[in-house]
Amino acid sequence: MNRTAKTWITVLSGAIVVGTSLGGFLLAEGVWLEASIAYGASALCTVGLIHEVGYSITSDGIDQPATVNDAGPLARIRAAREARRLTRRIPCTCDRYWTTVGREHDPWCPEFYRSFA
Repeated sequence: MNRTAKTWITVLSGAIVVGTSLGGFLLAEGVWLEASIAYGASALCTVGLIHEVGYSITSDGIDQPATVNDAGPLARIRAAREARRLTRRIPCTCDRYWTTVGREHDPWCPEFYRSFA
């Protein structure tokens, strides 16, 4: 995200806040036409904000991660080791373990008989 995108996001966010506040004020005063115009402008600014955020995310290349085929053999080995290391740290994968906050295991789980000790 560059400086221009950050500026647009800040300006549009401010316009949304001002337009919504003004619309609420005008609605409380009973001026329906001007309130609907203020809310419409806020809605258009919201659409612009969503577009700008989406554009800045996709233009940075965040949505295109490097594939495993692009990496060399050492990078694949390191990634496999890291994946094994992370899966060893997970205590258990049975549903009951996670729903009972680690107190019980399902009967089919290898950790079932160890949990009673």
